[in-house]
Amino acid sequence: MIYVFRHQEGSLHTNCLSQIGIDHAYDISNKIKQYSSLYVYTCLPKHNGKHVRPIQTASLICSKLKTSLMFIEDYNKFPSNKDEHIHVIIWHHNDIPKILNKYFPDNSFIWDNENYSGCLQINKDEWTFYSNFIETRSFRLKMFKHKFNKIIKYFTYMLTTQ
Repeated sequence: MIYVFRHQEGSLHTNCLSQIGIDHAYDISNKIKQYSSLYVYTCLPKHNGKHVRPIQTASLICSKLKTSLMFIEDYNKFPSNKDEHIHVIIWHHNDIPKILNKYFPDNSFIWDNENYSGCLQINKDEWTFYSNFIETRSFRLKMFKHKFNKIIKYFTYMLTTQ
């Protein structure tokens, strides 16, 4: 089984993880800690400094789970989806469709730019995207705003109809 996560949120002024991104990396750790033996992979940052957040996210997960981090530089070196191991891949979201193409070439998957809580699960025969695999603070905030807006609409309706 393979779990693919995107790197977590960054700071507005740097290319590094924000505190929310750090917290979400630990949320991922808590969600996958049930597996006694897993392998974690990520990409190296680009020479220009881009894409440093995947390695930051992955290293936080590995430190929490006390496991090693492995680096993949070649798309042909991704782990097999047919073995019995649990593999966790942390990657840049725009390139995750390329990873999925390695296992399932005829797909049209695109990772939403705003989704930091999702997980792409790849097994032997199929793949599934869980948009809220981890319940992030941003997800909870969106839900709160949604409920709050419904309450405001209700009270506005009640005030204007009386």
